[in-house]
Amino acid sequence: MVEIGGRPILWHIMNIYAFYGFKEFVIALGYRGDLIKDYFINYHYHERSLTVQLKNGETSIHAGGSEDWTVHLLDTGVATNTGGRVKRVAEFIGDEPFMLTYGDGVSNIDIPRLIEFHRAQKRLATLTAVRPRPASVKWCWRMAKSRSSRKTTDRRRLDQRRLLRFAAGSG
Repeated sequence: MVEIGGRPILWHIMNIYAFYGFKEFVIALGYRGDLIKDYFINYHYHERSLTVQLKNGETSIHAGGSEDWTVHLLDTGVATNTGGRVKRVAEFIGDEPFMLTYGDGVSNIDIPRLIEFHRAQKRLATLTAVRPRPASVKWCWRMAKSRSSRKTTDRRRLDQRRLLRFAAGSG
């Protein structure tokens, strides 16, 4: 639940989808799923002004806006891999096409264009990834060099390997 600008990265990802009209979310919970549940259960209270009667605990929520989203929070197990999580939430997805993203990266992908591309290809799945900036490649090479016990390494091969791992983990 790392925050950017006072909101979790997960909220920012969901907000990007909502911008394009996708407002129903199925979140496959694993490690620290309790924190994600707490965030969304209390979201309504954190985002608005309210009055609490301390005598009896009655709460009144004052006017204010909030996102018009539906969020399904499903426990899928701490050790479950991505494929297993998708299988465990299948009843909420149905037979319709769906989009899957990890909750640790924010990007500026044009979602309608991506859907259009996916449909035009007539494939089962479409995978998106990001191309890291040159500074990221240099950083990956330096990290690998500092961890390597070998004194000589083919830099081009090392860059490509690290770049591929970085890009796969970033998309």
